[in-house]
Amino acid sequence: MEAKRARAGRTLFLPGEWSELKSPHLPVETAKLAPHAVRPLWRNEIRSPFARVLPTAPLHEMFAAAWEREADETSPDVN
Repeated sequence: MEAKRARAGRTLFLPGEWSELKSPHLPVETAKLAPHAVRPLWRNEIRSPFARVLPTAPLHEMFAAAWEREADETSPDVN
């Protein structure tokens, strides 16, 4: 979706909740926290395997996994 969000530095976002992370981290879509192995703590602080919020796998793999999750969630349940 297209929107404006403080400190984002971009205009395209995944739909859903927004996590206002404390500086030096940029705010990010809440849906991106788990794939980036980021665990939110209190006062908008985080626990992460890196000093910054960074991808934990090559981006093409992360996009493919996200696409697969989205397809699984939107496909009709066949029983």
